[in-house]
Amino acid sequence: MGVAVDQPGEPWLRVIDVHGDGSGPAEQGGALMPRLGTANGRVVASGKPYGNDDVANSSVFVEERVLVAAGARAYYCLPATFGGRVLGTLNVALRRLPTDADDLLQTLRALGDLLGAALERDRLSGEVQRLAAALRRRSEALDHDLDRVGATRPVAKSDAFRRVLREVERAAAVDLPVLLLGETGTGKEVLARHLHRCGPRADGPFVVVNCAALPDALAESELFGVRRGAYTGAETDRLGVFAAAHGGTLFLDEVGELSLATQAKLLRAVQEGEVTPLGASAPMRVDLRLVAATHRDLARLTTTQGFRADLYHRLAALPIQVPPLAQRREDIPDLVREFVRAAAARMHRDAPAIGDTLLRVLAARHFPGNVRELRNLVERAVVFSNEILVLPDDQLPQIAPGQASGPAVGDADWPTLDQAQAAHIRATLHRTQGRVYGPHGAAALLGVPGSTLKSRMERLGMA
Repeated sequence: MGVAVDQPGEPWLRVIDVHGDGSGPAEQGGALMPRLGTANGRVVASGKPYGNDDVANSSVFVEERVLVAAGARAYYCLPATFGGRVLGTLNVALRRLPTDADDLLQTLRALGDLLGAALERDRLSGEVQRLAAALRRRSEALDHDLDRVGATRPVAKSDAFRRVLREVERAAAVDLPVLLLGETGTGKEVLARHLHRCGPRADGPFVVVNCAALPDALAESELFGVRRGAYTGAETDRLGVFAAAHGGTLFLDEVGELSLATQAKLLRAVQEGEVTPLGASAPMRVDLRLVAATHRDLARLTTTQGFRADLYHRLAALPIQVPPLAQRREDIPDLVREFVRAAAARMHRDAPAIGDTLLRVLAARHFPGNVRELRNLVERAVVFSNEILVLPDDQLPQIAPGQASGPAVGDADWPTLDQAQAAHIRATLHRTQGRVYGPHGAAALLGVPGSTLKSRMERLGMA
């Protein structure tokens, strides 16, 4: 008995298993068998079984002549199929003719179906391993690039964020789902990546899925994968993100945006540790760490049927509340420095210098978009700055009400009106390359006569 596996795109099949006296169609241990001129090749191409009850007198194919020399009387080659595809063949050579050939063929067809399912599982396992290895290499390269620009380095000087980091690092050692809660733009993905890199799965892939961007009609195939022929246009197998994250961490961002139908399917994957690709007849095991994030109040949504309570309790095994930027203003100066360095690295240029006055003013500014808004503002400023960081004209700092005496900017450090004016005039002069007068000079930008600006500079000791 032998098994030959199809090699798509190749002119041969691979024999992976032979039982008998070793003189069958291939040597024990695996060999290559050509498609042309063999019964195996014809069965793979046609999907129809082949049987010959008298190989001694009617040998048609190459392997039959080899079998005759070994004393075979009959030879049967059955397709090993799965999902309508021929994945290989099951070969049986007999020294004696069967008493009931029809019964034998029926048994062999059933064995061929079982073999097809086994070959599919083996193929999927190999794909998962290859994809995991590729993602691991990509993740390592991405981590190296992100480290270089500082995009994944948590900044924690404030007590509030230090406390969160300690919770994340403790959670990393325990292989339980983590739910990151907090406003949009607070850095939940950075924390998820930090958790991944602190845990035992750090060498595995880190896969990010924005659940809010998943159309409901495609959510199942994107999450769990799809088999060829599952629907019109599914021309190839495609692994979902669960399989892609095998051996590593899957980060489901904005998980609260998933529909109830998708939540039900996600629940099974979380509970059972296995997924069933769309169009597949059998599930496949996945081994990963799950981290979810949302800005929504999932606990409240469970009471209004907006989110499944059973899924919430699965995801919230270790809930961690991420504070908004308003509660960690001490971190803003370091965040600004980190974003400036990262933006300059991506632009392949030297990082502009950052004035202390600008840092103090930014630390008191209101950022409803949290860290994301701060980063976008800083990156835009880097684009328009030269040696010194200058904010764009339409993004001059706006002090949030009630924040003038925040923790990062005490009364002793708060800039006086003269200091603020001097800093703004210096930034304007930097933008105009020192030009005071004329249509493109600092006076024109500031909306004052040149003589007024000059006298103001003299009074401030800038002349």
